[in-house]
Amino acid sequence: FIEEHPEFSYHGARATIAVTGRHFLFGYQTNPTIKDSKGTDYYEDQVAKATEVATKLKELGYDFACYTYGNKRYGELSIADIQQDLKSWKAEVEPILGPVDTLVFAMDSDIAEPGIGYSGSKFETLTASGFSYFVGFCDSSEPWMNLYGSYVRQGRLTVFGSRLISDPGLYEDIFDAVSAKDQN
Repeated sequence: FIEEHPEFSYHGARATIAVTGRHFLFGYQTNPTIKDSKGTDYYEDQVAKATEVATKLKELGYDFACYTYGNKRYGELSIADIQQDLKSWKAEVEPILGPVDTLVFAMDSDIAEPGIGYSGSKFETLTASGFSYFVGFCDSSEPWMNLYGSYVRQGRLTVFGSRLISDPGLYEDIFDAVSAKDQN
């Protein structure tokens, strides 16, 4: 599609896929706790298959981002909890995906209010873990982006069912949310 419609995607860019790692990657059981019930061979096979999917997606031009290991609200966590979550990411997900430099804050969370730069120990923990692109939540139809000296911070507009029902006007500049909702 992109080859036939180059105007669709800037320089042929593909999506960035933000994943958690707590249970599955691409439908494969990659959490090491599965070894207790299914065995090491099963676990290693699952990791190999997930790695194969990740490799193919990267070959096709897709990028990956961290959606936190455990789908956690980093804005509400202590430094120690964030460090533990990132330790699990580095140990279990990064070997499959490779290193990522983008963090998508899970569960509509962030570590600072929109429009201001990051600072403090949470931010230092995240940058020390290799992140330089931070994607938070946007509560309007106007996604935003701020470029700071060493990092980029942006707000994303999320589309999910409850929002289509509660605030369909939020998407009016992009698509007809009422029609989309009525299709189901």
